[in-house]
Amino acid sequence: MPKTLFPPFTYEGIERVNMDAFIQIGNELGYPLIVKEAYGSFGEQVYLIHTKDELLKTVRNLGHKPFILQEFIEHSKGRDIRVNVVGNQVIAAMQRHSEQDFRANMTAGGRLHDIYPPVKKHNLPFDVRKFWVPTSLASICCSVKKVRFCAK
Repeated sequence: MPKTLFPPFTYEGIERVNMDAFIQIGNELGYPLIVKEAYGSFGEQVYLIHTKDELLKTVRNLGHKPFILQEFIEHSKGRDIRVNVVGNQVIAAMQRHSEQDFRANMTAGGRLHDIYPPVKKHNLPFDVRKFWVPTSLASICCSVKKVRFCAK
């Protein structure tokens, strides 16, 4: 899990003047870092920031919109794992990857693969190992645009 910081909030019509908190956050997270708007989809509101000047420009451009800042994890560049959980059951899992972008979003050219999830827990509130179902053993499978989602 990347280190995540919540920046000072501001209201619509109130311009950010003092950027010291953002300079401090940038120093703490290091560069590059990630800025994620609180609302959005398809990765369009996620920014890879390389320098302090780029961070300050992005913060000014976002204005009063809520966002978070995260450390950038280089070995995860262009890769993520999506696990869909309903109640306390994992119903689907996929790994997404992109060779062209730091985001793995399908709309930005990312590709996906079914995954048989690792045996190890990943700091989830419950032990998902007992809920994993290999695709070949699943009793319900459906394909949507070549994406296979399976549930027991």
